[in-house]
Amino acid sequence: MREGSAVTPQWRVKSLSEIVDGASVLTLENSAGRSHRVHLCRNDGRPQGLVYTDRLDMVVMNGGRGDLPTEEGFGQAVAEVAHVLASNETRRGHTELVVSLLPQSERAERFADTSRLR
Repeated sequence: MREGSAVTPQWRVKSLSEIVDGASVLTLENSAGRSHRVHLCRNDGRPQGLVYTDRLDMVVMNGGRGDLPTEEGFGQAVAEVAHVLASNETRRGHTELVVSLLPQSERAERFADTSRLR
């Protein structure tokens, strides 16, 4: 997925960061200009995100602790991203990227007292 790519009719990719502090940050923006961040983390078998694949865990960073509701349209957009990622995660070169990610639980342990998890 590239910047500007449509994910659903209402949501598009605003940006995708390099891997920093064990995650890559995908920012999705809707047609009204509202954006949400999704941290792409490694799935260690205990995913904590809204959606996950065999190797990746997509954690919505909305200021809650897993107790805030997710807007349905945004959830569908994240699910569409998961479908694309799942279809590509076994391609050559992607294994090295996944290994450089940390599981969300490990990121929370390491960086809980900083602003790195926002």
